[in-house]
Amino acid sequence: HEIAQWCVTGRLAEAELELYQWHRDSDCPAGARVMLAAILARRGELDHALTTLHRAATDIADEDPAVVKEWIAVLISADLLDAASRISHHLHRDHGHDPAITHWLHVMAVPGCDDLPAIPDATVEHLAAELVARPRLIPTLVAAQKITPHDNQVSILRSAIGRAARDLVQANEQLIVCQAMADLALLAHDQDDARRWAYRGLKLQPYSAPLALVLSKINDDPAIGPTATHVLTNAVEHYPNYPDLRVALIRRAVAEGRTDEANARLNEWLDVQPQHPLALKIAHEMRSAA
Repeated sequence: HEIAQWCVTGRLAEAELELYQWHRDSDCPAGARVMLAAILARRGELDHALTTLHRAATDIADEDPAVVKEWIAVLISADLLDAASRISHHLHRDHGHDPAITHWLHVMAVPGCDDLPAIPDATVEHLAAELVARPRLIPTLVAAQKITPHDNQVSILRSAIGRAARDLVQANEQLIVCQAMADLALLAHDQDDARRWAYRGLKLQPYSAPLALVLSKINDDPAIGPTATHVLTNAVEHYPNYPDLRVALIRRAVAEGRTDEANARLNEWLDVQPQHPLALKIAHEMRSAA
């Protein structure tokens, strides 16, 4: 750290001498060798810099991002663009959750930066780890997206929750995952994935009202599971005082052309709750559509 400070304060000659002596030791850290290579490259001694850099070859994932940035800069100076691009992808993968890293890669116009994934693996891994530690946070994050959806955030959440699901093995945690993934798939207009997660969750909780509501919004696929009407009917019988389920069941019947069934279900509801605002709203919708 002291040597790095020397480089910042202009004491390059002292830093180079110290690093040159140190880099010959077998236990010299890669970061020190990269720092020496950077000093040599700035002075135009690219061959010497690359030789030093070659000795610094190590596991990039273990390196400080500042060291990796120096590494990339030296490679660009030497016109080794393929190598610079390869290492920039490693940097983005491991540290792309830090906006400063992503900004640096684009400002430097590092080769290949335009091909970097929109969502760094590191971002997903960090969020997944947090969700494993705090699974009750999942419904809150999903609820926020349902209020104000952002495509990028929805995509990050889907990836992170999908990874976290491998470690969330309790039945209640698995149900949270299924509900969240079904809701997020709806936000992403991915009906197939929404259906898959909804049916997976219904195996854990056959009368889940939220999962029944997910199925009410997508097309049936009898090859995958029971119809939305079947699932909604079971849910209404189990939760007769849950008005959203009644609304969804009646609207589904209308959408599928079963008007008589829809009217019968509405009248049954009005007989029990004649002033319920949602029942009156559905009645108005059906009269307007008639």
